[in-house]
Amino acid sequence: MRGFDSLSGLLMKALKIIALVIVVVLAISVAGVVGYKYLKPQKASIAVESNPSAVVYISGTQVGNTPYRGSWNPGEVVVKLIPVSPLIPYETKVNLVPGKETQISRDFGMTEDTSGGQVISYEKIGSNESSLSLLSTPDYAQVSVDGDIRGFSPIMNYSVSVDTHQIVVTKLGYLDDSFAITAPKGYKTVVMAQLISTGQPASPSGALAELGGISPTSSPSATQVYVQILDTPSGFLRVRAQGSTGSSEIARVKPGDKLLFVSQDTAGDWYQVLYDGKNKGWISSQYAKKLDQTGNAAVQNPNNQ
Repeated sequence: MRGFDSLSGLLMKALKIIALVIVVVLAISVAGVVGYKYLKPQKASIAVESNPSAVVYISGTQVGNTPYRGSWNPGEVVVKLIPVSPLIPYETKVNLVPGKETQISRDFGMTEDTSGGQVISYEKIGSNESSLSLLSTPDYAQVSVDGDIRGFSPIMNYSVSVDTHQIVVTKLGYLDDSFAITAPKGYKTVVMAQLISTGQPASPSGALAELGGISPTSSPSATQVYVQILDTPSGFLRVRAQGSTGSSEIARVKPGDKLLFVSQDTAGDWYQVLYDGKNKGWISSQYAKKLDQTGNAAVQNPNNQ
């Protein structure tokens, strides 16, 4: 009996060990499957549309015609669109981001000036915030976000809510460009907008009249001067009814905004600007610098050399 009991005990121990090994193997297998699912590199995607349709090449490989949508490994690729002749082809370089869809929209013309569209891509910013940067061709186009004028391009790192926003880019002598973006949390949405020329030259005085309700005869200078808002401790700059800290606040503008310059006080401490493209207000020159139409400093500001 003792031999039988000993043999039975050994068998039970062996079965327990086998069962334990099976459990461990199953746990490792499940962990491996779950780990692969969540840790494997995410694909990026790209969507391309055009008017009229065009052949799409990505990094030299023909992938189809527009409208096109596909998944790709993250990284930099070259996208080339070939429309029917005599329309001019288009080529751009974009950086595909894991889990995000880069969008390219193109309207073809017979020249570069009569062609246009947008490229919408993303950059990780490592926070729960969301921002917008918009560059345009040509520069100094008026940018509106959800119906509110936000200044003139380039707009850099403008804070937006995690939501869908309607963007309108306008400039005299060019067709308005209207499109939607969806701003994700933790990313900067980067827009490259190319406006389509109407073929009608725009005079500087006409641009001033459109942007600020100013009579063309009231500002004969051929060079427009803009004011760019600098970083502030509060993250915004108050626009006041008069050039004084005691004057009432009538609006707020953000760092990076570009506003049309109107005048300044005799001491140079306050700038009068068109803060929404049509209404005038005063801002402290301590947190602003003047730019001319080329984007260079128009006048040195002693408060921010």
